[in-house]
Amino acid sequence: MIQRSEVIKFPYTSPPMPGAIKEISDGVYWAQMRLPMLIDHVNVYVLEGISDLTIIDTGLNVQACKSAWLEIIKNNFSTKPVKKIVITHHHPDHIGLLGWFCENFDVQVFASRTSWLLARMLYFDEQNQPSSRSKDFWIKAGMDKKIFEKKCAARPFNFSDGVSEFPVGFTALNQGDEIYFSEKK
Repeated sequence: MIQRSEVIKFPYTSPPMPGAIKEISDGVYWAQMRLPMLIDHVNVYVLEGISDLTIIDTGLNVQACKSAWLEIIKNNFSTKPVKKIVITHHHPDHIGLLGWFCENFDVQVFASRTSWLLARMLYFDEQNQPSSRSKDFWIKAGMDKKIFEKKCAARPFNFSDGVSEFPVGFTALNQGDEIYFSEKK
């Protein structure tokens, strides 16, 4: 049987600790934001320019991610402002702190129009109880009766539960577009 390590060569034996970064290329830093769910982290990146920072994805709107970002910025980039946020896609763990960054930093936001519009739509689509379609799906999928009753009685997870107040403006990215950040000294 082929071992994973024989097929995939990982450049790092361990990920960065919460609130820490690893430089993966000159001026390109990797961080992991811890998540309170089965998928327990999301990878995010910082691009360091001469005078400012570009952030790729943000993490979920939870205190652990906010604290990690504040620690990363304070300990590594205290003299450089965050000026750009690039969102790779609409999932809450990638876009969750976008509003928080917009509120606390003077940033320009970049995202594909599809991701932006889908995220905005999902942010405002809040449900206080499971829909009849969800219940039908759970029954057809063979959900255990006790689990079904518990889920029917609970408020479902909404996209907005993991996303800070969604900002209004953004710069649309199209296939083939390039974003430049100032070169590191």
